[in-house]
Amino acid sequence: MAVGAAFRPNSHDDRRRHQPCDPTCAIDLLDHQTIKSRDPTHEVDFKGLGFEWLEVDNAEESIIAFLRKEKDPRNALLFAMNFAAVSRPEHRIGVPYPGAYTRIFSSNAAPYSGLNDGATNAVAQAEEIPWHGRQFSISIRLPALSAVVLKPAAPECRPYIF
Repeated sequence: MAVGAAFRPNSHDDRRRHQPCDPTCAIDLLDHQTIKSRDPTHEVDFKGLGFEWLEVDNAEESIIAFLRKEKDPRNALLFAMNFAAVSRPEHRIGVPYPGAYTRIFSSNAAPYSGLNDGATNAVAQAEEIPWHGRQFSISIRLPALSAVVLKPAAPECRPYIF
């Protein structure tokens, strides 16, 4: 997939804030504070329990989604990427946990030359709608040619369900 002048960061080059980017380089743009404060992407790098596919077979819409987890699998980051030139305003993804999922990163944000069509801290509430073989799912806005990262609420932060 080609997207104009997609940027591949150099060690000292700050042009990434001013040039278009596609989902293949979006992970490179995650600022270090975002990742440092949420360690699931590093804690169990070389073990299968640190990774879980959520959506791997959506070639029709060119979307993938996966979880990166810590030793405690409830502490995770959800990555979703849209490689198509079409936005998905209500894309549903099966998730393993109930509760809220807060968007902590979007490659479509203004600092990355995106359209900034959605708050970085938007929250998606997991619903008891089975999807992708899981009991719960969330509906998220997935802009064209973008990547988003969501953080599930800690188990103790789940809302009380009557």
